Amino acid sequence: MNKIDMIHEHYVLRSGLNSLRMLMFKKIPLESLTPEQDADAQAVANKNKNYRTTEPDDIDYDAEWAFINDMKAKYSALPDIDYDK
Repeated sequence: MNKIDMIHEHYVLRSGLNSLRMLMFKKIPLESLTPEQDADAQAVANKNKNYRTTEPDDIDYDAEWAFINDMKAKYSALPDIDYDK
């Protein structure tokens, strides 16, 4: 992958992670996370930190996309939280 494509992929990967974070916020109550949900939220936070501090050519994009897609599938199945209650 050339440098420009890699930088673009890095940007798209970070966008995918941000989308996942918003999905999780929409689906799980932050004040009463289960241990598994807390671990997932921490894993996403760690990935975000890693993406900011790692050179684009040092990232395994296939593995990172697999993580994001697995988490999106997991949290998409949950009902939305009604914050108006």
